[in-house]
Amino acid sequence: MRRTLLLAVFLALGFAAPAQAVLVYERDSDIVVAGDDGSDPRVVARGTLPVVAPNGRKVAYFGVRDRRPSGKLHLVATRGGRARVIARRVYSPQLRALAFAWSPDSRYVALPSRAGIGAAIVDVRRGTQVRVRFDCPAGDAAFSPGSRRVVVANGCTRDSALGIAHVDGSHKRTVARNGLAPAWGAGGLAYTKMFRGCAGCEPNGTLVLAARPGAPPRALLKHQDPIVLPIGWSADGRRLLAAHYTGRTRTEAQPVLISPKSGQTRKLAPAMSEIAMIARDGSAVLGVLDGNVVSVAASDGEPTLLATGAASPSWTR
Repeated sequence: MRRTLLLAVFLALGFAAPAQAVLVYERDSDIVVAGDDGSDPRVVARGTLPVVAPNGRKVAYFGVRDRRPSGKLHLVATRGGRARVIARRVYSPQLRALAFAWSPDSRYVALPSRAGIGAAIVDVRRGTQVRVRFDCPAGDAAFSPGSRRVVVANGCTRDSALGIAHVDGSHKRTVARNGLAPAWGAGGLAYTKMFRGCAGCEPNGTLVLAARPGAPPRALLKHQDPIVLPIGWSADGRRLLAAHYTGRTRTEAQPVLISPKSGQTRKLAPAMSEIAMIARDGSAVLGVLDGNVVSVAASDGEPTLLATGAASPSWTR
């Protein structure tokens, strides 16, 4: 009888249903946390440009000053409570929908630093940060699948590059010239190739993929006018999400799903003002459509409303 009871407890614990995935977004300077289906929304802080940690426990966001993002990055639990400042004199590159990058293990955040030219790598657990200097101002960043390294885009007026470093700031080197918007996942390192030595030029729209940082890249999407940016990977690396901007103002983009192994690509309609993330299983895309946060099914492109009058979404689905 006792053995049977212990077995029942073990099975109950071992096969308990996982916690619901988390959705985070911004509405009128409120940071809102909800279920990934939009249910049970609750305000946890005041700020802007929130991004939820991959484990769903914390949200990092910028404070607000004069209705604009301040130079302070705050952290609050998704269940609510007191927020704390984890970085100062930082900012968002705001090239893609997500304001900055979390490491897959939810320990680090990477974003540009105003304290000299380079990037700040914030250790959320210890409350410390490392500044990695580059020759040019830093832009978007992406962590390795193992969370031990980070790739940062850095660009000057006439050139750009992808630099890589360990999260402690060591082993810094350049891994790609003329690169922009890195997306690092199980499928490799994707980025957008830029025109070389052209002052003020836009990226030429060629999306490339390297098996690892520093390896020769191959083209996935060539010369997409005017620009295509990689957004993120599914967990298994079989599907890459990209944003194909359809106008020079970059106000709207179409989600593009790419299967690097087969070379197949598929655009989802309609165009969205923000394309934020792809679900871990590759089944849906998170973004903003007509001023509302939606998920778009990868199977048929059908949008599902998650939150009205909202922006800057991220999730753990």
